[in-house]
Amino acid sequence: MDPIKDQVHKDLHRLYKIGISAAEATRRITDFYGKVIVRERQVQNWFKMFKEGRKSAKRKRGSGRPVKTDRKALKNRFFRDREITTRELAADICSQSTACRWLKKLKRKWRKQREIPHELTQVSRSDRLSIIF
Repeated sequence: MDPIKDQVHKDLHRLYKIGISAAEATRRITDFYGKVIVRERQVQNWFKMFKEGRKSAKRKRGSGRPVKTDRKALKNRFFRDREITTRELAADICSQSTACRWLKKLKRKWRKQREIPHELTQVSRSDRLSIIF
């Protein structure tokens, strides 16, 4: 967290304990720092959290969406069959966009499998020649 914001949150907690309103706390902080650092709505949100019992102004660790993709399963499926599409790769493991992001992070690109030319039989060769001539 930014040191200024950390200090502002401590100041907000101190002002909340004194019993000052959110609007007054916003004005005092803006006057002290000389610029708008927090808006009144943010101060109201912090005061609400303090009222609900939150004592610290630090960000809670682990808040945010947790990673639930089984990357090992993606990797195994990809290296087992490199011609697999992203939709097939992601089936039952994650979303297609997650599989695309994962491949991009690995600097891999899905490319369509090229067909290997086969030898023509004598009959096919003669048929082609008869069409041309």
